[in-house]
Amino acid sequence: MIAKEARYHNTCRRDYVRRDDRPHHTVTSEEDAQSRRESRMAHEATFNFLCDHVQSSILSQGHVERMTMLLDRYQQFMQQNFAQHYNDSYTTQSLKIKLVTHFGDKLTFWLPQPRNKSELV
Repeated sequence: MIAKEARYHNTCRRDYVRRDDRPHHTVTSEEDAQSRRESRMAHEATFNFLCDHVQSSILSQGHVERMTMLLDRYQQFMQQNFAQHYNDSYTTQSLKIKLVTHFGDKLTFWLPQPRNKSELV
C-alpha cells in the first residue's frame, strides 16, 4: 500500500497501524526482555526501599519532606544498587503517582505558595 492511499481509506489506515507483526511491536531478542525484567525489578526494589522510608519517617514519626528530597533518595539508592538501570530523568511527578497509588490517602501533599518550590509530603 502506498502511504498516500492509507490517508484516504480510514479502514485501510486503521488496519495498517494496528498490525502486530511489525518489528517495533515485537521483542527483538530474549536479552531485551530480560533487560526489561531486570529494570522493572530494580525500580520495584528501589520503590520498596523508599516506601519503607516513607512509612517509618513520614507516617510513623510525622516528619515532613519535600518531593525533591524523596526523589533524591530514590535516585541515590538506584544509582548505588542498580547503576545499569539508573535513570537521571526520572521525575518527581512519576514518583508522586507511584506514592499516591501505593499509600492512597495516608499521604498529604502540599504545594507551597512560591510555585518554584517542590511539594511537601
